[in-house]
Amino acid sequence: MKTISRRNILIASMAGLASGSAWLSACSRTDTGGVATAPRSTPRARIDGFRGRIIEKGDAAYESWRQGMVWQMRKPDRFPEMILRPVDTGDVAAAVRFACGAGMKVSMRSGGHNIWGASLRDEGMLIDLANFKQVDVQPDAGTARIGPSMWARDIMAALEKHDQAFPVAHCATVPLGGYALGGGLGLNGDEWGGMACNNILGGTVVTAEGEVLRVGEKSHPDLLWAMRGGGGALPGVVTELHLKTYRRPANVFSATYVFPLALLDIALDLLDEIVALSPANTELLALMLHNPQAPPDAPPDMRKAIAVRAQIYADSLDGAHSTLDAIAAIPAADQSVVSMPAVAESFEKLFSDSMDWRRGFGFGRFAVENAWTNDRAEAVRGIAAEFMKAPAGHSHVVVQPKLAPAIDGNGAFSAAGNTYIGIYGVWNDGDTDDANVAWLNRMCSSLDKHAVGHYINEINAANDPDRVKACYSTENWKRLRDIRNHWDPENLFHDFPGVS
Repeated sequence: MKTISRRNILIASMAGLASGSAWLSACSRTDTGGVATAPRSTPRARIDGFRGRIIEKGDAAYESWRQGMVWQMRKPDRFPEMILRPVDTGDVAAAVRFACGAGMKVSMRSGGHNIWGASLRDEGMLIDLANFKQVDVQPDAGTARIGPSMWARDIMAALEKHDQAFPVAHCATVPLGGYALGGGLGLNGDEWGGMACNNILGGTVVTAEGEVLRVGEKSHPDLLWAMRGGGGALPGVVTELHLKTYRRPANVFSATYVFPLALLDIALDLLDEIVALSPANTELLALMLHNPQAPPDAPPDMRKAIAVRAQIYADSLDGAHSTLDAIAAIPAADQSVVSMPAVAESFEKLFSDSMDWRRGFGFGRFAVENAWTNDRAEAVRGIAAEFMKAPAGHSHVVVQPKLAPAIDGNGAFSAAGNTYIGIYGVWNDGDTDDANVAWLNRMCSSLDKHAVGHYINEINAANDPDRVKACYSTENWKRLRDIRNHWDPENLFHDFPGVS
């Protein structure tokens, strides 16, 4: 497959893995704080004690603020009555009390990185937590208290000063809040807790009555349980997360092997062999993507590629190279058309690559769906034919085996298999929205035949309430609903899209 070169496959694929969105998130998000037109002063006077920014329907700045609540270019047609940007937890409590008295429903936004814009809802109040970027690291205890709008790269930079780390999102600009509360498939996740939510020790929560609670194992443990994977239907506003942290590894290396999709079975054999090695400090994935150099007359299975990548986090160079050498010795690796068996990486480089506009999968309009499966090879084979028909060249599929259990039994997160598969539609032309979403739905129809559950952070919840329930075990779904009903009996806070 001579049409794939080392440089271009990197630029088009692995270097910006599943995070071409990051640059857009950093560069196209509306900086509404600098809007020249001031909001009306009446609401500020009505909300006793509120010191932050208020934007209402009818304000000149409203539409720029509304669109700025969702990072990608495909903006949902949903219109809250008010958008509030509080400055501290006291502001959040004042806002919630006002909404309760006014009969307004409330939604929360940590950073607006949810592809389906789940926090942007019709009517009611949207509380934008963009100012909540506090970080307090306790290295001796191996813990940190971090605000929900803190970006992944900034969390790791703050923790690095104390030789600590956390399984943040792969994309540099994904904020902590929605990511961790919904589960969190993060960097070195298998070694660091399985899922990010398993590392939540507690936090600060504003309830539906406007009460500020410190939540932990001994204080409101039901809310802590819900915070560990409960996602966007939590009965409160989380203004700070108390997290378990880990010692920062001294070395990060990657090994990448790229195959034409015509050699899909060989690529899957390589992935299976690496999984069999079971190195807990190794993050694995396969990425199905478009070959940017394929000529127009190339067969469909040569116009697409699959890259198998292992990322190793090790304290010693010897430990890292031992794993890299074992991977390189697998016979299937020899049949790759691009081989990069040992590349020195760093957290800084991983994050800077994810924000490089020249890398990744494009910056425009996105749609995503997913499934957990215990039948990795058959699930991938089942979607391969439809993937070759993708209407946009930046669309891709992420296949991520889990080498450690994702479920620890101490939280709401409860639907997972041994592999996560995410389907990402990425395109630029708004006129092709319907065609790209239809393709995504066809991919899902094939993938769902092998699903054992779904991941709440990356589903179109508004499209199918049953899909929301499939993100949890039957028992955990019932418990999550009971906790919500207890803490928010009047349904002040918006439920999952599609459920409420």
